[in-house]
Amino acid sequence: MIGQPQSNPCNRLVNRFNWVTSIGAGALYGLALRLLTDPMRPRDGHVLLVMSIAFLAAGPFAIGYLAISNPFQSTNQSSASWLRAIFLPWIAILVTSLFATLFKLEGWICIVFFLPIGFIFSSAGGVAAKLVRDRVSSRSRSTALAVALLPLLLSVSESRVPDPDQVRTVTTEIVIHAGPDTVWQNIKSVPVIKAGELPWSWTRAIGFPRPVEATLSKETVGGVRQASFAGGVIFH
Repeated sequence: MIGQPQSNPCNRLVNRFNWVTSIGAGALYGLALRLLTDPMRPRDGHVLLVMSIAFLAAGPFAIGYLAISNPFQSTNQSSASWLRAIFLPWIAILVTSLFATLFKLEGWICIVFFLPIGFIFSSAGGVAAKLVRDRVSSRSRSTALAVALLPLLLSVSESRVPDPDQVRTVTTEIVIHAGPDTVWQNIKSVPVIKAGELPWSWTRAIGFPRPVEATLSKETVGGVRQASFAGGVIFH
């Protein structure tokens, strides 16, 4: 009786190494990309804006592409299967999101909203990497580099498109039994709020940044109110 062929332990080790490095290549790139972004001030020395096509679409696409075209993979390995091309990038996205949360780069609520988008575009990147590798029968590092630079190049083009403006008027009435001067002194600015001064809130529990302070540039018409929140989030 002929027994079942035993898999080579060396091959199993190589396969595990390829899996780890594939996920690592995508995740490390994703973290590096996140460090180049800023939630509110993309033109103050930062390259990308979080709420942009370059970051939300091109970024996950590049993560998926790099995970499948893995520059650290053994050269004698065959092309990834379709299932691996589609779903392995998801793990890279999850690892990136986990570390972004642990390093307090993002809140949980932001990650929850991002994941469906990240999964879709990372799978597209993984499939693209498989198609390229199947066609050229080898990994093209120049193509991988071009894809890695795609979010940065797209960000340059995207920054040239003016942001849409929309003006709305919101009216709120609150009856306060005090004179106008007293009310104004209490609402024109908010001093620094310590974390211990705030009661528990479900919005902060799911990742929304806590308020820090509010300042007013000048006490005349045309003054700008700047509300600061934890994590560098600022509203004008």
